[in-house]
Amino acid sequence: MFLIRADIELDNKFRTIPITGNVYRPLLFFSDNIIRSGLLVLDEGEILEMNKAYRNRLIKIYAYKDLDILKTFYVGREFIMAEGGSAVIGKGKITEIIGEDE
Repeated sequence: MFLIRADIELDNKFRTIPITGNVYRPLLFFSDNIIRSGLLVLDEGEILEMNKAYRNRLIKIYAYKDLDILKTFYVGREFIMAEGGSAVIGKGKITEIIGEDE
């Protein structure tokens, strides 16, 4: 698992229900060939509403060991957040690289 912080903007085009709890796992599209499952980390009781922007959110990314992590994830890299493969629910930009987590 790889940890980053990112600024994210959520959209309500495909999702209207706010995000709650530490179980929300969107797909993260960094490019056509780099798609990873993520985990949006929230504080207890925190709610992320759609159509809002959030700064420096902690995101855990499930990365394969054969991926060159430092070339793939870097500050300023943009990504798309989606549900079910094609339902885009937001976008983000990496603001900090924290590193690997076990």
